Amino acid sequence: MKSKDQIPPSRRSARLNRLFREEINGLLRYELHNDEVTKMLTITTVDVSNDLAYAKIYFTILDKSQERISEVSNLLKGKAGKLRGVLGRNLHLKRIPRLTFLYDETEDKAADLENVLRKLKEERTDD
Repeated sequence: MKSKDQIPPSRRSARLNRLFREEINGLLRYELHNDEVTKMLTITTVDVSNDLAYAKIYFTILDKSQERISEVSNLLKGKAGKLRGVLGRNLHLKRIPRLTFLYDETEDKAADLENVLRKLKEERTDD
């Protein structure tokens, strides 16, 4: 039996995820009023629940320091309510989900894996 994470999203879910990602990316440029952050910030994925109650919004930034990630995360968390209100006015949906912003660790994990593989390859060539 497949876990929930392995089931591909339905067409509607995929369309909503894409719609929210595009809309939030655009809104952040205007709502954050912080050019330094908006130039570094990218919304990578949005995962809207089937009942439209919640939306997990994954972001990445250029400065990968823990301090900066925390700062941007807190900034986004503080703007979540306002963004939700603007989304409600822009999108004509029965329900606008609660927004939760999460740092997307995919790039970091991929880089770590790449480093491990490179070290293994170096060890093999040394032998």
